[in-house]
Amino acid sequence: MVALMEHAAMTAVAPALPEGSTTVGAEMNTTHIKP
Repeated sequence: MVALMEHAAMTAVAPALPEGSTTVGAEMNTTHIKP
């Protein structure tokens, strides 16, 4: 799930970044509350 979200975010901003650049990291906390 996290990899999918990271890929979607990078795909969204990639056109605005200079060639060879990437975005900065972030922290994500998830909790599974249902079985």
